[in-house]
Amino acid sequence: MNNLSEKQIIILKTIHVNQKVKKSALQQLTDFSSTAIDNNLVVLKKEGLLERKGTKGGLWILHYIYPKVGE
Repeated sequence: MNNLSEKQIIILKTIHVNQKVKKSALQQLTDFSSTAIDNNLVVLKKEGLLERKGTKGGLWILHYIYPKVGE
């Protein structure tokens, strides 16, 4: 996760807390614009760190191990 921007890390942490979070909720929780959310999700998907399963009522699949506190 060293190559990720601060926004991308915040997005991943937010999704880690709630994998069913919608993009509109991500926007509110992170205080990022919808364009910033969309652009960063594209990068995270391209890097293979994130995947969306389903549409309405779907969930985000994280493809990394979230470090424990203190690591």
